[in-house]
Amino acid sequence: MRIGSGVQSAPEVFGKRQNNSKTSAVGNEEFSQTSVKVYLKTDDMLFSGGNGTGLSFYIKYAEESTEDNPVVIAKGVDENGKEFEEKININDIKLRNASYVEMSALEAYYNVDRGNSLS
Repeated sequence: MRIGSGVQSAPEVFGKRQNNSKTSAVGNEEFSQTSVKVYLKTDDMLFSGGNGTGLSFYIKYAEESTEDNPVVIAKGVDENGKEFEEKININDIKLRNASYVEMSALEAYYNVDRGNSLS
């Protein structure tokens, strides 16, 4: 199912969720419950997802990407809710110190099947 031509996040599709003040069971200290941004995958995306810590992003091919020099753009929000955009040269990823975003780009580019799809 395709919801539109542009990138949409869940708050855009379902309406923004308001911050709610909750009380924790430990020490009755108040904490703020904030909404999480989720990017719905579109046909032009290689990847859309996150890691469960608030990191949420999508990956698309960059305009300058070629078969010999694949380049992708990762856009999203980090664990602190700060928006980011990162250009990733697939051939330059160093596996020993690759970030989660870089590893996701590599897996998406090589179409790695993690075995956890719903289809």
